[in-house]
Amino acid sequence: DFAVRHLEVESGGVVLNGIMAVPAGEGGAGEICTNGVIEGNTVRMEQGHTYSIWSQRGDHIQIIGNHIDGGATVDSAHTSQEGIEIYGGNDVLISGNFITGIGNSAIQLGGLPAITPDCSVENVVVVGNQISNCRIGVFGGLQWGAVGGPAHLRNVTIEENSFTGMFEGGLVMRI
Repeated sequence: DFAVRHLEVESGGVVLNGIMAVPAGEGGAGEICTNGVIEGNTVRMEQGHTYSIWSQRGDHIQIIGNHIDGGATVDSAHTSQEGIEIYGGNDVLISGNFITGIGNSAIQLGGLPAITPDCSVENVVVVGNQISNCRIGVFGGLQWGAVGGPAHLRNVTIEENSFTGMFEGGLVMRI
């Protein structure tokens, strides 16, 4: 069990990740994070391959009321930058977040089973988020990999979110 509340993460010109809840083992294969709350944080990132909030294979995770700014514009967007990424997981709530300036997806749902085992995304609710000036608002997709087999995207609810000024699309689902 864990809670991360009211932190401020400022990258200060360095390409880095913000808040991460990841398994202890190598390649995401260790014991997963469970019963976690990531709430009321502010994360400001630089453009690059970064994750503002990253939950890898977590179980019973709530990501609520965070403010995320990736600093992207349509001309400077880095296509590997994610706002909130759920890289495998079960029973995840993403609600009431304010996300702007992300080079790729403000909210990314899915994993890469070629690299990480057990990275299906199931039982996720994405509700009441305000997303602006990002390449994609919410992206969800399934993958298949030789290491982990299929990574499913199942029982996902996306509702009452606001998308303004997207560079490519508000909601993109590949299932």
